[in-house]
Amino acid sequence: MATFDARKNFAKVTVSTGYDASATSIVLATGHGARLPQPSTDGEFNLVWWNNSDYGDPTDDPNREIVRCTARSTDTLTVTRAQEGESAAVKNIAGKTYRMALTITKKVIDDIIDNIGASSTLSVAQGSHGFVVGDVLRNTSTDNVYAKAQANSAANAEVIGIVTQVIDSGNFVLTTSGLVDASAAVPAAAAGTVLFLDPSTAGALTATEPTTAGQISKPLAIIQDNDDTMVFFNWRGALISDVDLPSQTYITVKMGTEADGDDNLTFSLTTGSFTAGKYLSVYKNGILQEEGASADYQTSGTTIAVFNAVVLDTDKITLIVRSYTVEGMDDPLTTAGDIIYRNATLPTRLPIGTNGQFLGVNSGNTAPEWATVTIPVKATGAELNTGTDDAKFATALALTDSDYIKESTPKSVENFTGNDTLTAAESGKCCTNVGASGAIELTLPTAATGLTFSFVVGVAQYLRINFASGDNGRYLTTTSATAGYFRNNAIGSCVEIKAIDATTWQVTSLDGTWSVDA
Repeated sequence: MATFDARKNFAKVTVSTGYDASATSIVLATGHGARLPQPSTDGEFNLVWWNNSDYGDPTDDPNREIVRCTARSTDTLTVTRAQEGESAAVKNIAGKTYRMALTITKKVIDDIIDNIGASSTLSVAQGSHGFVVGDVLRNTSTDNVYAKAQANSAANAEVIGIVTQVIDSGNFVLTTSGLVDASAAVPAAAAGTVLFLDPSTAGALTATEPTTAGQISKPLAIIQDNDDTMVFFNWRGALISDVDLPSQTYITVKMGTEADGDDNLTFSLTTGSFTAGKYLSVYKNGILQEEGASADYQTSGTTIAVFNAVVLDTDKITLIVRSYTVEGMDDPLTTAGDIIYRNATLPTRLPIGTNGQFLGVNSGNTAPEWATVTIPVKATGAELNTGTDDAKFATALALTDSDYIKESTPKSVENFTGNDTLTAAESGKCCTNVGASGAIELTLPTAATGLTFSFVVGVAQYLRINFASGDNGRYLTTTSATAGYFRNNAIGSCVEIKAIDATTWQVTSLDGTWSVDA
């Protein structure tokens, strides 16, 4: 990966005098040195040097030259001549002004191309850092201060990158991802070796994956060329836990051997030990093979109880340690549809319920239970002419008060061709004047809360709605006279009115212009 040259805008300077083709210490016009970067802190850079008196464009000067500035003391430059394939040339024609410019050259473009897809790096300033090339670093709790990373805890394993260049005691370069070609940072290992953050030595890499509980397995690099290059990647680490987890856990076991002719195998852990009294289940290729709650299927020490060797004819198995302690309890389920739940101390059985029951929670909110729930049903049957309560409905069902939802029988549409007086029993009826040859008047019953009627003009004759003695009608802020009326003769006009108390009929919907006897 190429290192970019130092940059600065409008960096053009005048050379104070002429020089021959071998001069390497060049004095600029007074004050012009400050126009250029400082190589000791910003880095080195190339300059184009040409005769500006005769050639405004340096590309036209046959004696142009590219030099590399490696040091600057005020207005005096130390340069290396004949850079980027150009030849050193005399720059001392009498009476001519020679200039240098920090501009784009082939090297600048080459450096950009070389860095496309290259490693990501950070230039870090940290006084007395003490790091060397190859140290793996993490952030500390102090802003922009780094320390060596180590896979002995999650906090210490939060890697930022690896040191690939130490500039001085207060500056270094940190590579966060990509190719690492600083050989001092690459351990001696065969190509393809995966390197992990070391749990024992701070800042180090190791080819041995950590396995101790509490350590972090954090892969960071793959060797590309032994002791020369590697690819660095900051993958997420995994905390190594004890085999003996209290929750449901998938573990890897070593296949046992069948030696006594009973077609049974035992399994044992390579490291760690089981917690006694856990359920066991064995899966092969994702399919359950054997499980149980008896002592033969519980964990103890480092050995798992026997399983059928014929069924387990491959070592590609998964053992699942269940999450609850059984402590000698056999499987409590006895009937299809039973449910298992935990009581105060152990898993226990809830027998299957009966048809029509629903699963709920007991009054103490401590356990599930089956319950019979009374669901309201709608009464059916003919409406009686007397009564205003539940007795008004005849039904074949044996129902008690409030066990059903009453539903009014929908009223029909009636076409009136002459005057008529409506009754409370007709509440809900739609009244029209279809078939009338002249104006008709329909008189409402005495208002009683909840009574509702609707009216539609079906022919171009006046349909008049009269209010009973003592009653009135109201639409928005307009109220009719007592015993007044609404009327309309425009086909399609309609109005719905509802008694909201013992004297007032309120318009609840309206279409067309209705005259009001106000």
